[in-house]
Amino acid sequence: MDLVLVIVCAAIGAALAPALTAVPQRVLRPQPTSPNGPVTEPGPASQATVPIALATAALWAAAAWRFGLSPTLPVHLVVWAALVVVTVIDLDHKRIPDRLVFPTLAFAGLAMIGISLLDGDTDRLTRAGLGAAVYFVALFVPHLVYPRGMGFGDVKLALVLGLLLGWQTSSPDEAVRAVLSAMLLGSALGALSGLALLVARRRNDPFPFGPALVASTIIVLLAGVPVW
Repeated sequence: MDLVLVIVCAAIGAALAPALTAVPQRVLRPQPTSPNGPVTEPGPASQATVPIALATAALWAAAAWRFGLSPTLPVHLVVWAALVVVTVIDLDHKRIPDRLVFPTLAFAGLAMIGISLLDGDTDRLTRAGLGAAVYFVALFVPHLVYPRGMGFGDVKLALVLGLLLGWQTSSPDEAVRAVLSAMLLGSALGALSGLALLVARRRNDPFPFGPALVASTIIVLLAGVPVW
């Protein structure tokens, strides 16, 4: 483990907090139209700068510790920062905006293609695609059965999470097991969160599932092997 790399990544992650804090305002802010075109309205100031700074610094340090100075590291740093913003938005608004998920998915996919081609390991792309497909289908089925219980935003987020999980595995079988591990762990974390809210509020309120999916995926990635 390169301690200097860990410290540098943590510092840069914390420094990015003001920029990341502005992302929810941009992706959620309505843009009413006028005869001259869209009108941009200023969004409210966010109070999440400090939590975002702490979370991003911790996650970037963990990514540096796990992946070291490698071509893989920048991909995880960028995507994990986006996942922090996804978590904040889902906690505050109980939604996961396409304007954040799809650009993140596009960046991750293109970066993985470039790195895999440079490394000459195109099988890695197959595993990444398999992970994305398995996670998407695994959440899409519950969404079809009970849409109020599994939002489609979570299903689309699964494409990003499955892509990351599959890309870090060494075989198709391991890719599937990594996705199932993250899904089961995320379900457990989500159930505990829902139970805690039920006890605290004395009523069965809806709760965001995205943060549990993000947390479980990062746990599996940091563990290096499927948490079966």
